[in-house]
Amino acid sequence: MKPAAALACLSLATSAAAQDEVYQADKKYSFRLVGDALAREEWTWDIFVPPTETRKEDRWRLQARPRLEVGLGKLVLGVGGDFNYSKDENTKLAAGAFQLYRDNYRSRDARVDLAFASLKPASWVQVQGGRFVMPIAFTEMIWDRDLRAQGGALTLAVRDRGPVRRWASPGSGAGAVTSSTTAARLSSRPPPTST
Repeated sequence: MKPAAALACLSLATSAAAQDEVYQADKKYSFRLVGDALAREEWTWDIFVPPTETRKEDRWRLQARPRLEVGLGKLVLGVGGDFNYSKDENTKLAAGAFQLYRDNYRSRDARVDLAFASLKPASWVQVQGGRFVMPIAFTEMIWDRDLRAQGGALTLAVRDRGPVRRWASPGSGAGAVTSSTTAARLSSRPPPTST
C-alpha cells in the first residue's frame, strides 16, 4: 500500500509542477526604453539680402526622442516624445514681415511623437495602430524618418527560401527550379534543351 500512495503523491506533485510551468510560460512581460538623439550644426553663408549684400545664418539644433515600450505577451504598447531645442526660433514672424519657413519642424518644441499598439499573434503577421514608425523600409529620399504613420498597418513576413537555381535532369530536356516555380515562369530565358 505504501508504494501506491507514494506513486499517487508523486503524480500529483508532477502534475501540479507542470501546471505551474504552463502558467508561468504564459506570463511574458517586457519593458524597453529606447531613444535616439540628434546634434546638428549648420553653416549657411553668403545669403543674398539685396543683390549686393550677403549675410551668414549659422545655427545649431538638438533633438531627443525617447520611447517607452511595454510588452504584454503578444501585445506591445508604446509612447514616445520628441524634444527639440535650437539656437533660432524658426516659427516667430518678424513684425510686419512675411517670413519664409525653411524648416518642417518647430525649433523649440516638446510633443508626443509616438503612441501605438502592436499585436503579433503569429511569427508572420503583425498589426499596428496609432501613430507609429513607418513599417516599410523606405529610404530618406522617399519617406523622412522624422515623419510618422498614423492609422493602421498590417505587416506580413515572408520566409527566405534561398536563391533561385535552375537545373535540368540529364536527358529530359526539361528545366526545373529548386526553390520557386513562380520565378521560373517569370524568367525570360527558355528552359535548356538537350541535344
